[in-house]
Amino acid sequence: DQRAKFGGRRLKRKDSAWKQNRIVDRAQEGKPFGFSGLSLTAKKKGAKVGYRVEADEKTIYVNYRRHPKGAPAEVQAGKKVLATLDGKGAVQTRTDRITVPAKTKQITVVAQGRGFQLLGLSFEKDRAGVVYSSIGPVGADAKVYLDLEDQSMAEALADHKPDLVVVMVGGNDALKARKKWRSMDEVRGHHEQLIDRIRRMAPEAEILMWAPMDAGR
Repeated sequence: DQRAKFGGRRLKRKDSAWKQNRIVDRAQEGKPFGFSGLSLTAKKKGAKVGYRVEADEKTIYVNYRRHPKGAPAEVQAGKKVLATLDGKGAVQTRTDRITVPAKTKQITVVAQGRGFQLLGLSFEKDRAGVVYSSIGPVGADAKVYLDLEDQSMAEALADHKPDLVVVMVGGNDALKARKKWRSMDEVRGHHEQLIDRIRRMAPEAEILMWAPMDAGR
């Protein structure tokens, strides 16, 4: 959901209606982002964000955070309400499964009040295969995933039940080491702590560590 010329699925939203927070921005440590590293919080009732749906995508999983100052939201396909998301109540990171009607080209998440907090969506097909979720805010390093609030990250991982978690960070770690913002011992320690954290939160998952790309000086 980072509106930029690079990235994945395009979305439509009015920034005046949503506040975007990212774990890589200043003073975001310890905030709840699930494992996506960013959130969109509605500034007002009626705030909308629309996502394109491909023809073979039959199910959508919506990841959001329920909290006492939150609000519900509707997931709509045209004028039809597919689901209502329970965004107000005891603190919990939730993932709701929604079936998409045939020939749906776009779904829209509509906040029913100020404070609804959206963490991400997963678009899935109805045939067997691999579900591949690529995450990571621009600028992320290993430490970013240690700064995510523990409860929200654990609940999001548990909801997704991953078989494999691929950790592919290191480019920004190397940059910070080169600039002497942190030592290589600190970088190693962050990676070790991240492995331990994933093992604790997703004990059934395998972990694959992928080295950062080669880079010239």
